[in-house]
Amino acid sequence: MSEKRNRKQKKNRKFNPEASSSESESSPNEYEDSDEAEEEEDSEDEEHIDTSNRSKDANGEEELFLHEDKPFEIIPPPQQPAGVKRKGTGYINANLPQPPFMVLMLGPRKTGKSVTLYNMLQNKKGAYGSAFIRSNIILYSPTSAFDRTLESLHLKWTYGPPTTADQIVAHIKNEQGVFKATNSMADILLVLEDITNIPDAWTTMKDLAFTGRHFGIHTIAVAHKMSSVNRAVRTQTQQWMLFKPHEESEVEWVLYTFARRKTRDIFEAAFTRAWDIRYNFIYIDFERGGGVYNIYRSGFNEPLFTPEEIAGLQNVRLYKPDGEVALNEDREDDELLPEPKENKKRKNEETLTGAAPNKKVKTDSVVNKKKKKAPNKPQKRVHLH
Repeated sequence: MSEKRNRKQKKNRKFNPEASSSESESSPNEYEDSDEAEEEEDSEDEEHIDTSNRSKDANGEEELFLHEDKPFEIIPPPQQPAGVKRKGTGYINANLPQPPFMVLMLGPRKTGKSVTLYNMLQNKKGAYGSAFIRSNIILYSPTSAFDRTLESLHLKWTYGPPTTADQIVAHIKNEQGVFKATNSMADILLVLEDITNIPDAWTTMKDLAFTGRHFGIHTIAVAHKMSSVNRAVRTQTQQWMLFKPHEESEVEWVLYTFARRKTRDIFEAAFTRAWDIRYNFIYIDFERGGGVYNIYRSGFNEPLFTPEEIAGLQNVRLYKPDGEVALNEDREDDELLPEPKENKKRKNEETLTGAAPNKKVKTDSVVNKKKKKAPNKPQKRVHLH
């Protein structure tokens, strides 16, 4: 404390070259002058403190923050608008999923999945077949040799068993890592067709969901049922193409994934209306801005909801798959739809294929291990006198 005071005293003294050596010793008046200077300095510091942002604590007293500054803003980096050319890609129609993307195309057979995929991969303006470098489009399908629709695309790289999808992804990553080191990495379009029948497909999809975009890999995966999709993949997927399910239980899965309790009727009516058009599909893209009108589409080109239905959704908070927020609106409704019955059976246990896990069967050793009942204690006789 004394050292701090001496420093302030020296600071407040004025150098006088005419002063004698005898006067160099400090006098009592000098200390009084320094104390006054110290008080003045403290008062000046208080005057420069901004008290406009003072807040009160629990006791009602004002709290003072001495290190106040402007708010630190988190601003996203500039992104390329839809249709702008990326490295290794040309023009992509603005209504199609824009890179980076991972699209899940779901629907049973004979609903139009292959024909839609064929049009997306065609070598025509705005389609992926024209936008991506032709040699950078890779198709993996366990039935590629029997699918005449996709075979007519004449893609350069088409794979199937015995090569595994995991081997293809590992090879792509190794190649992309080499190109990335020389700043020559171009975008890759990987199409995984009929992933339900691909061994360890969901492990591969989970890997692509978390790391694919870092390697410039954009994925279109085709499956038959929403109920078969691995939960980790479901929560990371931002683009969905939903074709009409044949089973009522699958409709429930779709509604459970995207709708809310208070919005179920609106979603069910809009989904049914879109599916009533033959070979049509529902396109959901959570990467798009512009609210419900742009996120939910009937096909690629038309809005899914009518203006009246959009008005009914304005006061409800919408969610992405598995409860993540999609549109940050009012929080009045936080009740999810009840889970489908099939989901309750396998809630905390999922196989790689998405099928419900086998029930645990009690072994003989477990059955035979029965708790021994404690022997009955002899009852006390009551003697009557």
